[in-house]
Amino acid sequence: MLSVKHLSASYTKKGPFVIEDVSLELNDGQIGVLLGPNGVGKSTFLKVLAGLLKPKEGSITYQDKDLLHWTTRDRYQQIAYLPQNLSFPALSTEEVVLLGRIPYYGALAREEDLIAVEQILKKMNLWDLRGRLATELSGGEARMLGLARALAGDPKLLLLDEPTANLDLARKVEFLRFVRALAKEEGRSVMVSLHDLNEASLLGDVFYWMKDGTLLAKGGKETLNETEILATYGVKLKQVDGKDHPSFIYKEEEK
Repeated sequence: MLSVKHLSASYTKKGPFVIEDVSLELNDGQIGVLLGPNGVGKSTFLKVLAGLLKPKEGSITYQDKDLLHWTTRDRYQQIAYLPQNLSFPALSTEEVVLLGRIPYYGALAREEDLIAVEQILKKMNLWDLRGRLATELSGGEARMLGLARALAGDPKLLLLDEPTANLDLARKVEFLRFVRALAKEEGRSVMVSLHDLNEASLLGDVFYWMKDGTLLAKGGKETLNETEILATYGVKLKQVDGKDHPSFIYKEEEK
């Protein structure tokens, strides 16, 4: 389980907190969704969990161990981070995914690392692209490659920052289904930031509503309601009940 208590962070020593006094929990096999407008601290929070930014206050434990004192190697073997903006070196798709195995080998990749790369490429329907330069992939292919690289190290916790941004509808559905399967069929935990509430409703188990660097609310699908949306985004949406999850449409102003 991931447990965060009273976490605060900023980008400078004397700068204001970007996230402040954030506390939450995420169980194994759950998908947690960070919701909120741009600039409220969702990406910052994920960077702290990924070890890219040291918090000023608070604690983070994962599997009952203090995450802030893990070695880089231990962290990369357990946790994978997929940033919002992806960039790849001029390597083949296969070589890029192999980079995700670095925490497990030294100077040279082992046979088991090559096998792991082959398996993940086939699993994500990227095997036919294994010889193509990563820099030549389409946006959707690049996003799937980024996830493949993240999964190559067999992490138990995935941190995904707006992973569906700029994906077309088909790729978006494929990506969401794949992430859902990672949690529900393989028992991985996922923390993801999303903007689209309908995507969030389809994907998430627990939701964290953020505004001005703090948590306004957290809970299950019962929190996906017009009241929380208005408080978080300042926008009036109308809830439409679905078979398994709610969805939302713009609410016409009353005359």
